[in-house]
Amino acid sequence: MIFKILMSCLGCLVFISPVFSEEEYQWNSKPYAQKRPGPRTGFGCTHDYDPFDTMHQVNDLIVIGGQGPNATPMDTNGSFWIQKLHRDSAHWDQISPLSTCSLPPPRRDLACVVYPLLHNELGSSSNMVKRFRNLVTFGGMTASGPVNSMWVCAQIYTNYDILGMEQFWTWIEADQSGAKIDARSGHRMLFIPPSPGNDKSCVFLMGGLDENGDPLMDAYLGELSCSITPGSASNPWDMTVSITCDWRDLDLASSGLDDIGLTGQSVVYDPFYGSGGQPRILIYGGYDQDGEVTDAIGELNLGDLEWSAITPFGAGPEARADHACAMDVREHRMIIHGGRNADEDVLNDVACFDLTNYAWVIDLVGGRPYRYGHGGAYYWFTLFGGISETGEYMDDTWEYKPLISGKT
Repeated sequence: MIFKILMSCLGCLVFISPVFSEEEYQWNSKPYAQKRPGPRTGFGCTHDYDPFDTMHQVNDLIVIGGQGPNATPMDTNGSFWIQKLHRDSAHWDQISPLSTCSLPPPRRDLACVVYPLLHNELGSSSNMVKRFRNLVTFGGMTASGPVNSMWVCAQIYTNYDILGMEQFWTWIEADQSGAKIDARSGHRMLFIPPSPGNDKSCVFLMGGLDENGDPLMDAYLGELSCSITPGSASNPWDMTVSITCDWRDLDLASSGLDDIGLTGQSVVYDPFYGSGGQPRILIYGGYDQDGEVTDAIGELNLGDLEWSAITPFGAGPEARADHACAMDVREHRMIIHGGRNADEDVLNDVACFDLTNYAWVIDLVGGRPYRYGHGGAYYWFTLFGGISETGEYMDDTWEYKPLISGKT
């Protein structure tokens, strides 16, 4: 990385953002696979990575719903798509849940996360059910308007000798309690794993648009729980899985973050920061409560649930919405790509926000795609779909990765 000069003299500070050199990183468009999701935007997108599950190689980019050209709804049969990010090609698997389960309505501008669950206390049926992985979805725009339902697609790894298959997926509508959440679309959601200060799995939900298209100045923390009633040995399919979410209002409206993005923004989970190593949530960009494009950065401390603003050190990229964003835990930075600025120009730049010194690092690497309304994840910084600068709906996958051989 090439760093420019930082100078200070008698309280006067001049800062020029560091930049990436073309010798260090490059963009690669992954080769198309014959089977892949249709071109789309407004889809739910999340990343599931488990370095300890070597058998199933869990390193998945997951895409669900959205809309294609001419406002065509995607995945109307309850299916979704998984791409293994460690493969060289953009190979996709279409996941079709059991035909016997109820299905959520087709949705665009929904949000999704993965809720992994190891279930080791199944009594006499522990030889039938090995592990659960849940794709949690919330809200979105349906043909009849926005909804506030939470649908979960549970992946159940099973014993082949008993069930005749290694796994299956099934949709479940979750029970919700606590604070009432309005129907919405265009919101953001994150999974929050258990931490030293909180042994519960949670989800964070923020913003979006209500049924009138007005921005919602709110945020919630939902505590997830899962219960399993195993089937009998003679009929292991007679298994009942239930998911519940108990919501708590985080009082964003009283936070003082008046310029925070409420739709088109990005949210990331930072597992450790500060001397106490507390987890936090970072919010960047998007459209604020007045519909203006913002470059504000806010944070929610998950230790005390206090909101605060972050002031970057030095210059940063131009304000944007509908960009892709991911957290690079290894380098402790937030990476953004593309989006649209206040003039609705489609962008193709990359910038990294260093979470140790709160400075932006600007990318100079060529070959970047122009894109907005796309999804992003970090194995390498990986992008999928969205809309190009010519208005074309896309179905390609891009990676932004180091040139240094063997760097991980």
